[in-house]
Amino acid sequence: MKRPVNLCIAVHLVLLVALLPAANAEPATLRTLDSNSVTVASGAAIGVTAISLISFPHLLSRADYRNISDVGTDTYLSFGVLDPLFLDGRAGGRHALRIADALVVSGGITEFLKLTVRERRPATAATDSFPSGHTDAAFCIATMQSAFHPHQAAWWFTGATMIAASRLSLRRHYVQDVLAGAVIGSLTARWELSRDRGLLITPWLKRGSTGIAFALHF
Repeated sequence: MKRPVNLCIAVHLVLLVALLPAANAEPATLRTLDSNSVTVASGAAIGVTAISLISFPHLLSRADYRNISDVGTDTYLSFGVLDPLFLDGRAGGRHALRIADALVVSGGITEFLKLTVRERRPATAATDSFPSGHTDAAFCIATMQSAFHPHQAAWWFTGATMIAASRLSLRRHYVQDVLAGAVIGSLTARWELSRDRGLLITPWLKRGSTGIAFALHF
């Protein structure tokens, strides 16, 4: 088995192990979140990303970063949205919806900026480089998951940083693209967490039933 595949499997196993403690832990609720801690964690992670991007492109091979950028990112985002359904008990559905809500909003902001700025990518003629969508989604997930599961924050932000580094190493983005993506993802998640019922999707749980309402906030 080739080294890149071994690395990809190892990353997935580490993420799985990191998530296991949540099965026996009481997940945080929106009413008990320490917003200051989440803000500090996301801000510190963005700073760490800025520093790490200088050295990470030379830390692993191009094939390694390709695996992180492709299947690694897909796995990271899938776990990020779906693991509350299995690990957070009754709050699982609500947490998953809130994470998906933040992800949709941050993705919309990123796509709008891509169409507006139209920055050319480093290695192709495509004009959708700014900001990095992979980085935006990863940091949005990391911030939301760290709010619901503070003990997992280091794992989630490490994963997000590696995804950002892979985009730079593969010459899919410039430094400003991944930093902007990290900021957009983190701030959108903070915006989501600051609201009682979400930004676009307003979930509620009633005794014996579950429903979803859609609302636009201007």
